Parts: sequence; C-alpha cells; structure tokens
Amino acid sequence: MTAAREFVHSRVDGPIAYVEIDRPPVNAYNLQTHREIYEALAELESNHDLCCVIMYAGGAGEGRPFSAGSDIKEFVGLDPRTSLDRSMYIRRYFASVSDFPLPVVAAVENVALGSGFAYAARADIRVLSTTASLGMPEVKVGALGGGYEMVRLVGVGKAREMYYTGRRIDADEALRLGFAQQVVPAGEALDAARQIGLEMAEVSPFGLRLAKEQMRFAESPLTRDEALRYETELTALYRALPDASESASAFLQRRKPTFSGIDG
Repeated sequence: MTAAREFVHSRVDGPIAYVEIDRPPVNAYNLQTHREIYEALAELESNHDLCCVIMYAGGAGEGRPFSAGSDIKEFVGLDPRTSLDRSMYIRRYFASVSDFPLPVVAAVENVALGSGFAYAARADIRVLSTTASLGMPEVKVGALGGGYEMVRLVGVGKAREMYYTGRRIDADEALRLGFAQQVVPAGEALDAARQIGLEMAEVSPFGLRLAKEQMRFAESPLTRDEALRYETELTALYRALPDASESASAFLQRRKPTFSGIDG
C-alpha cells in the first residue's frame, strides 16, 4: 500500500508501516508537511494487521538532515490570530505521533532540529545513527515549543541548557541521557528500526495496542493508584482475549503464534 502526497510518503510492508518525510533540500517542515504526517498516520490507524510505524527521512544517504526544523519562511509576518491558529494545528499534528495506537519508532540519521527533534521525541522508540545530532534552537529563530518533550526525555538541567543556547547533543550523549534507545553506525538507523519492528511483529497487534495505551497512562500525571487500577483493567481485558491465550500456548509449545485479533 502506498499513499501519494507531496512531502510525506507512507507504505506498508507486512506488519510494519513506514512514513518517510521527503522535502529537499533539508527536510524542513512547513505546515503542509505537518498536515501530511497527520494524514498518513490517520490512514494507517485503522490497519489492524500492523505492529508498528517507522518514521524516517529521505536523503539520509546523501547527508540530508532528518530535519533542519521548521520552514522559517512561514514565521515571517504572522499576525497574532494566524500564529495562534497555526500553533494549534501543529499541536494536533505532533499529537498524532504520541497518540498513535501502536508503537512508533523514529530512525534518525544526521541532524534533527526543532520540529524534527520534537517528532522524534514523540515516538515511542528512537534509533540514532552515529551521525545524528539533536537540538531545539527555536528561540534563535523566533519560535518556541518542544520544551515539555525536552524536559521529559533529557532532564531539566540539560533541557534548559539546550533550549536557552541552541546547543546540540550528539548520538552518544542522547543515548546516555535516555533520549536514544539504540545508536548504530551511519546509514543503519532504518535497518535497526526495522529489526525492532520485526520483534514487535511476534506480538499480537491488538496486544500492542493495549500495551501502547497502558504505557501512555503509566507516563501520565495520574496518582499511583489510578495508574495501577487502569493497568489492571487493561491486563484483565487482554488476558481474556484469544490472542493472549494463543501467546501463552505458543510460548509453552515453542512455536510461532497465530493471532486472530479481537474478533477471533
């Protein structure tokens, strides 16, 4: 399956969907690019055979950035009403990644700044190549945003340093801080992300949807008792479904499971 858009291309290969951002020369995001990401994910959301989505950028082999950030030309001359409307739309577009019902893996080669950093931060898992460097130079280009994700993923002190100065971190520091889950040689981020996706493909697709929901609540500002209560309810729901029974049986019998989904 493919979808034809100008800057964002999506395809499905077995249990894995791929969303490619391809806007030469530096994969800068204009409002259309944000919207096309949102549309691509909305189309994939109803595919119940998927296990995950991998987001990556075109042109990595030629040194093109994962993203140089927002298209700054769109910031010039905004009036307060237009600026607020634009920000509200983009907030919805970013949320389409973190709210996607299945795990999202970001495969990051080369520079990821501003909006590129923010999209990677919204993914569930981040694989970086050794060429990757990350930053949020927003205040330097007449913008703000992304502070919440920075604090959540790199810690308060480092987030403030990066945000106020525009300094970048490299792949090794991103791994040490916990922003990256894996660092691989140059050119191998997409392949490494695919390997993670294939591991997820061994799990029930519906079980992954419940697992994503559970992890979202585990990270939410609920009280401990509220989070554990919801987690218990999701666990009980999944254990009562055929896919969970099949997972257990296949494990005990040392065979590959065959899932039937929620209707099985």
